[in-house]
Amino acid sequence: MRRAMARTIQRGAGARGGRGGRGGYGRGRGYGRGKGGGRGGRQGVVWTRKARECNTPCHNPANNDLRDRYRKYYEFICATNEETRQEPGTYLKVLKGLYYHGEEVDSYDAALKVKNVGPMHARKCASAVRWREHLDANITPIQRGRWAAPPKQGQDKPRWWRVETVEVPTTGKCMARRQWGLENVAGYDEDFKDFGERRKCDSDVAAWIRRKEGEGYQRSAAGDDDGADHYVPPPEEEEQREVVPRVRKVKYGPKFLDKDTGSLSGVCALLVALHRRSPLDKASLAQEAQQHTRVAMTANGQHWYGGIKSLDTLLKNDVVEPVPHDVRRYRLTSEAGSGLVSGVELAREIDARYRKELEHAPEPKARPRDDDSDDGGAPKRRRSCLERLRNDVDGARPFLDVYDITLYVDSREKRKNDNHEADAIVGLLHQGQHTMSVKKAPLQVGDYLFLATPKNEQQYDTFWRDRGIVVGSCIERKCASDFHTTVKGKSHHRKQTLALSRCGVPAAYVIEGDIDALDVCALDKQDLHDEMARLEVQLGFTVHRSPSFDHTVRYLQGLDAHLRDDVRRKSVDDVLQNAMAYRDIVSSLGIDERQWDLKARFGAFLLHVPGVKNEYVAHILAKYPTFALLKRALDSHGLEEPLLTRVLVPGSRRGADAKKIADFFVMRDYPSG
Repeated sequence: MRRAMARTIQRGAGARGGRGGRGGYGRGRGYGRGKGGGRGGRQGVVWTRKARECNTPCHNPANNDLRDRYRKYYEFICATNEETRQEPGTYLKVLKGLYYHGEEVDSYDAALKVKNVGPMHARKCASAVRWREHLDANITPIQRGRWAAPPKQGQDKPRWWRVETVEVPTTGKCMARRQWGLENVAGYDEDFKDFGERRKCDSDVAAWIRRKEGEGYQRSAAGDDDGADHYVPPPEEEEQREVVPRVRKVKYGPKFLDKDTGSLSGVCALLVALHRRSPLDKASLAQEAQQHTRVAMTANGQHWYGGIKSLDTLLKNDVVEPVPHDVRRYRLTSEAGSGLVSGVELAREIDARYRKELEHAPEPKARPRDDDSDDGGAPKRRRSCLERLRNDVDGARPFLDVYDITLYVDSREKRKNDNHEADAIVGLLHQGQHTMSVKKAPLQVGDYLFLATPKNEQQYDTFWRDRGIVVGSCIERKCASDFHTTVKGKSHHRKQTLALSRCGVPAAYVIEGDIDALDVCALDKQDLHDEMARLEVQLGFTVHRSPSFDHTVRYLQGLDAHLRDDVRRKSVDDVLQNAMAYRDIVSSLGIDERQWDLKARFGAFLLHVPGVKNEYVAHILAKYPTFALLKRALDSHGLEEPLLTRVLVPGSRRGADAKKIADFFVMRDYPSG
């Protein structure tokens, strides 16, 4: 016991023992075999001066430099752990691991193979190795300066902090090293950071220096304890590296026209807006510039890019600058900078050309606007959505150069009891030799619609609804059993056929399956065949008989190929004169019923009354145009024959239907079923 205690005393008298036993003497082990260097004073420093792990070459001499660095780290932590409470044991383990490791540690993966080295120390080892490689390649570090700070408390020692960088001439990449320690105390700590370009390195170094000076650090001369590699003391004045501006051979000149819209480009619209009104903040600038171009200036919906992003290019070329005392607003520069042209001069030229060629120039192909009127006092009719869309594009351009055609599938579409039918049909439509654009959406009418949307505009969630144009048929799909149920139900079938009739585009019915194979009576089968004939002959629909679901998919693919082949040879005006905007179709379905007169509203209501057929409505409205007139006539009617028996179809008797209608309006307890 006395030998062990004496051996411990010879290794240095510590204020405390380690985890093995507090209150003992020695380098942190105490009387027991504790872990790490212990929470002592300078016993770790004394140990590193004598231990063979620090004074003899490593098992692999290539690791000597890395081992010496961790010796400095360990000494610094031991000297400051009373203040920071940072445990030096991990550094000691890494130091010993490097000493006994048999392979060269030259990368992150190689460092992970060292005993007791985790990811954090492996990254530190790899950074130190890269720094050493730069120095071995005769790349002289650039000293950015050394700073010192007074102690935070009276008993603490003053600290120092320094930073230096290296730049690889062949790649332009940079690396920075920060070191810190205590004045006149052995050891230091450091960290490294890599940069892809010199400008980013200079920016971060300047931020580090400002932060340290904000903490009270002051520039100081070099100290003997810095522990720098190939250290060159800095001159009295800080070395300032001249920032070489980018050299341009010609003046900066943005594109005048946007190739997609044919209007003023986004960057030129910004210059025109600043030339006419300056200074402007970013939001106001985008709003002013939008008046001169059809390019979307702000991001919208799913797209993050807007024309306002071109402001960064103007700032980089010194065409636009922030207002000195209000950096949130921007103005044109009066002197040429990196772009070799001043903002005032460039904006003046672009604005003059814009006034001459675009702003007051006539349209390439003038269209009569429906809201134009010679009579200034006459009320102007509100233009439809299609009319507004036609005025936004050049009608002479090929249609497929301006619009994308997409098949929209009703997201509620299903087959029998399969609730995922929309997903299934979208997946099948994407397969095969004919590729087509397919999307799901909640459609107001039909199950399938071919919509054309502008290519050059910003997309958002309801973009197809606001800017979409129906260029094909409105297709309603029914499997055989569903068609039978719908026809027998009457009311729902009447509403669907009425919506298809009023939508303004050709309508098509796809009947999927074999009607003759249904398990229904012969009369019901005959009614279904009669209804299909009525859809074609009376309503003008196209009825397509599909034997299977796969055949329906091929039918839709064929329609898409035929439609694209048809519009490929047509201009925008040729297609739009026979098309309808989706918003106009929705409006025609009676969505905005508040604009109807009372007679029209009553007619829409009669379609939902039991016993009322489509052909009855006009005759009822001719005799009883309002609800009050019909109700008053029914209440005062006292004959056995129902009131509407001879009204529903002039010259014929419809007693049964007339009684159903009268019961609906007159009976107090009308059956809910």
